[in-house]
Amino acid sequence: MDEKHNEGPFFAYIAFNAPHSPMQAKEVDLLKYGYDPDIQIEDYPIGGQRMGERESDIYGRRGRGNTLRQTFSAMVSAMDQQIGNIISYLQENNLYENTFIWFLSDNGGVYRFGGDNTPLRGQKHQVWEGGVRTVSIVKPNYRTDVKNVDQVISYIDIFPTMVQITNGKIEKNVFDGINVESSFEGNLLPNRHLFLGNEALISDKWKLINDQLFQINIDPLESKNVVDKYPVVYSEMRNCLAKFKTIEKGEYIYQPADWRPPKNWKMEE
Repeated sequence: MDEKHNEGPFFAYIAFNAPHSPMQAKEVDLLKYGYDPDIQIEDYPIGGQRMGERESDIYGRRGRGNTLRQTFSAMVSAMDQQIGNIISYLQENNLYENTFIWFLSDNGGVYRFGGDNTPLRGQKHQVWEGGVRTVSIVKPNYRTDVKNVDQVISYIDIFPTMVQITNGKIEKNVFDGINVESSFEGNLLPNRHLFLGNEALISDKWKLINDQLFQINIDPLESKNVVDKYPVVYSEMRNCLAKFKTIEKGEYIYQPADWRPPKNWKMEE
């Protein structure tokens, strides 16, 4: 930011690894959660769990804390501190008021790595709410008051929204997402259906998953299947899902064949 902000408007995409595996945290952050270096680290339950190459190392799987949850929590604290450093930089350089900040996560937590999506159902790699409903915090560059937005917004909406906010131009039908800036003011977004994959579909009020129908706006725990109560809605959702299946898939982007993520990141206490 030192290099860019004096040149005019800038864009910074900052992707934290925390609290993703490998599970690592500094002792100063672990101590906030009762870390005791004299207590043996809990055994890691391998079982038949899906395991990425970078999690094959025991250190990356178990974490440094007494428990996985303790390590996970310490990693979140470290990330929070770094976000605070970024905000402090913006404030000290008189950039904060005119900077639009959007914080979000890409998926729900994984229980075997210390995540906990309670009371939501499911986790990462699943399309239950515990896998797809995530935290998102927006700090617009034109307001300071706090407002909760209780509407369905997807990652596909981020780019068209940012283009609009920065006075860019968008050709119609270029993006799958929409500009959701009006929702920050409390306005309702147009009703639409978002395809979640794995035969799952969601709208502002309904969710179809595993051929079950949930009134997701009042039942985010996905506890009551209402297919029999709302057969017309169920039929509409099924028809919409069938249309999504006819869309031609884009080209899949693969990581370079000779590249692998590190098993462990270098830690500097």
